[in-house]
Amino acid sequence: MDIDEPHTYTPPKHYFQTSSFDENEINDDGVGKSPLDRGPYFDISASRNVTALVGNTAYLNCRVRNLGNRTVSWIRHRDLHLLTVGKATYTSDQRYQSVHNPQLDDWSLKVGLRDFFSP
Repeated sequence: MDIDEPHTYTPPKHYFQTSSFDENEINDDGVGKSPLDRGPYFDISASRNVTALVGNTAYLNCRVRNLGNRTVSWIRHRDLHLLTVGKATYTSDQRYQSVHNPQLDDWSLKVGLRDFFSP
C-alpha cells in the first residue's frame, strides 16, 4: 500500500441502523410514542466517508440522539477490542481517543494515522 495515497473508510450499512422504533408503536395509555420516547438512536445526517493521509489524523463521527444516561463506546470491528467508553480510552494504542461535542451530540473517534498501515 502506498503511504502517499489517501485511505477512505466507509462504514458498513448496518452501522447506520437506528433503534427499532416503530412510528405506529402505542404507549400503554393508547397514545403513540414520540421520537423522544424511543431511546438512543443514530442521527445519520452527520455520517460521512472519511479520507485521511497517513501521518495525519482522522475523525470518525457518530451523532447519537436521546442518549440519556447511556454511554457511547468505540469497538474495533476485526477483533471486537474495546477502544473507548465515553471519553475514557481502554486500549494501550495511543492512536485512539474519544472526543465528545455535547452541543451537537457528536462523538468522534480520533485516529492518529502515523504508522497505522505499516506491516
